[in-house]
Amino acid sequence: MGTPTLCCLGNEESLENFLMESIGVSRQRLKKSDLSKNYLKSNLKSRQELFLPTSILNVGMISADYNGPPIEILYEDDLILAVNKPGQIHCHPLSYDEHDNLLSGLRSMKKFEVLRVNKDQYDRGLLHRLDFETSGVVLLAKNDDIYTAAREHAEFMKRKEYFCLVEGHFAEGEEHMHFLKPSGAKGSKQIVVDDSPHRAFMRTKLAHYNEEKNVSLVWVELVTGIRHQIRVQMSALGFPLIGDTFYGGAEAPRLFLHSYHYSFLVNQQIYNVTAERAPLFLDFLNLDSGLEVLGDKRLIR
Repeated sequence: MGTPTLCCLGNEESLENFLMESIGVSRQRLKKSDLSKNYLKSNLKSRQELFLPTSILNVGMISADYNGPPIEILYEDDLILAVNKPGQIHCHPLSYDEHDNLLSGLRSMKKFEVLRVNKDQYDRGLLHRLDFETSGVVLLAKNDDIYTAAREHAEFMKRKEYFCLVEGHFAEGEEHMHFLKPSGAKGSKQIVVDDSPHRAFMRTKLAHYNEEKNVSLVWVELVTGIRHQIRVQMSALGFPLIGDTFYGGAEAPRLFLHSYHYSFLVNQQIYNVTAERAPLFLDFLNLDSGLEVLGDKRLIR
């Protein structure tokens, strides 16, 4: 297959102006492309043939190229799609060239409705995001009205439950509060400080302790929703997540954090979605049963 081409129908002051005004490519995207400055500033003649990368020609589109783990559909109706996101994939791309993300996987599964929502942005119908390393429940809207209503109203999300795996015998129960502050390049890391406008609340309980491996499976309910909240708060308690070397955890095949259960409100109806499958968690703990057994324990719910 040859290089993708495009034909300019009229004279243009520069290729850069043509791509921005006629194709809708942002200046930032052009700066990140492999197109040279001289090529971008060159004049265009009528019917001139242009040789451009697919990331430019398909700007704003989601690639269907997905070779990641299977994506489990947890629930679907006319308004909402809920899936079990595998760990170690991004929720969405930042350009057409990026593949093996959740939205590319959904396009390959022909779940087109969530890709028609919020079409000007690469996160499309996503109602929230999980970190690259985190697995579990992800919710998507299937129309713009539901997307807008959910994103603009904090009461949309009623309950968020997670499981994480830590070294040692975790005995910290009840509610925890820390003041968090973004740190590092572009606020990529959260740190605990004495005072901050960002107060992080979560509730924890021990779900299972494996004495042989000296690891604890901990149930967490997020009361607030701050980036990396569970990871930094558990680290502050002295129990960084296994696999979370960013916050002081031991190296492992994956970061052991799983979005287990979400309860949310749409059109005056309460939805409850649970992601029971969490590969590697059960193997690590030598458990024969699934997370659904742990989730049904009264000490957790």
